[in-house]
Amino acid sequence: MFEPIFEEQNDYFCSLIIKGEFGNKVVNNLASPIGNVDFNILKLEEVTDLSDNVITFVIADNLTETEWVKIRSATSSTIFVIGCASPVQEPQADSCFICETSPELCIQTLISMMKMIGGYGHVMTDFTDIRRVLIECGQQKHVIYIESTHPEEAIERVLNQLSNKPIALDQVKGILLNMVIGEDFEFSNIYTIIDTIIARIEEEVSETTLVIFGTTFDVNKQGQELGLNMIVSY
Repeated sequence: MFEPIFEEQNDYFCSLIIKGEFGNKVVNNLASPIGNVDFNILKLEEVTDLSDNVITFVIADNLTETEWVKIRSATSSTIFVIGCASPVQEPQADSCFICETSPELCIQTLISMMKMIGGYGHVMTDFTDIRRVLIECGQQKHVIYIESTHPEEAIERVLNQLSNKPIALDQVKGILLNMVIGEDFEFSNIYTIIDTIIARIEEEVSETTLVIFGTTFDVNKQGQELGLNMIVSY
């Protein structure tokens, strides 16, 4: 379950569309590839034909309905919008909106998703899993990100933030949790984090709640340093 995948990489190509100062701030100094995902960065006004995309990311603190129609018309790929609420009233097929106003949380979420999609870590998730929990499990999304050098502390902090969200846990439809670790992270701690979080939330969430875990590498993480990135769908 936790075998390294460096010899069996999943290669994806995507476009990263940015809007305005918010988009520029989020992707500042971002370079392709991230993990095994290659991408180009386009300003919203530069968007034309994106038919070659497998996945499209959009970073914006707001989108008009006209701007959304422009993006949706340019590609038939899955679209993940990070940073703003949906400008449309009805759920859109094969797309989701992750509402988060913090540029730091947006960039951590973007990098985490790209690495999970491209398989840059241990094989625990694939694109189908990620798509299910983000697109098929509810319309509203919240993001949690914490960093720690102690697994026990990380668990407590992420669960405290989860319990402080405005929606009760029994209304949560999906949870996507990525553990960001270094290559020398002790594998037994991965199991500890997964088992503990599941045990702590299983009595409060619905039986139909989909919980997906992933683990990705960050070369800057050493020893037991880790980050936990959680996207919660309501």
